[in-house]
Amino acid sequence: MAKINGILESAIYVDDLERARAFYGELIGLRSMHDDRRMSAYDAGNHSAFLVFARGGSTTPARLPGGLIPPHDGHGPLHVAFAIPDDQLPVWEQRLAAHQIAIEGRVRWPRGGESIYFRDPEGHLVELATPGLWDNYLKDAPMAADDDDRKRAEQERRRIQNKQGGHHWPPRADDGPPLDDTDRNTDKVIKPSRRKP
Repeated sequence: MAKINGILESAIYVDDLERARAFYGELIGLRSMHDDRRMSAYDAGNHSAFLVFARGGSTTPARLPGGLIPPHDGHGPLHVAFAIPDDQLPVWEQRLAAHQIAIEGRVRWPRGGESIYFRDPEGHLVELATPGLWDNYLKDAPMAADDDDRKRAEQERRRIQNKQGGHHWPPRADDGPPLDDTDRNTDKVIKPSRRKP
């Protein structure tokens, strides 16, 4: 079976690349791995790169010595989430306040994680999330480096997930209260209804 090891790159597109570099490189503090006239690449941790492209700068193929990258571009406000440790949430809240960046939203997730949301200078929605959001991002769950680590990490995540009350489907904005798969009165696991979008 063909395997995926993770998301290596995710990207946003901006009108002002220098302003985005100041925001993500200086304010957010991501380490720059590459800068040129059309894009910047940042180390986003755990073998992941966060790419910031100048909007319209990649609409023609990029010819490199090793081959060709097909054209791509994007418009509209996009979303990116960065993983942060629990104890860093108050530090980030203070940092954002010091730079007069408003926290636009906040969610406390059923698994115990918390997210805050704010906008970058281009209007993209940036999220900072502590462990306990998805079932592959739980408190105290190890990160995987190779296949053996991945299997051990998955077993540990399942153990932690079960300890924290089982699987919770993230709510959709129009669904009302969060869906929960545990009847708190009986500790009986129930299957959440799956609504079609």
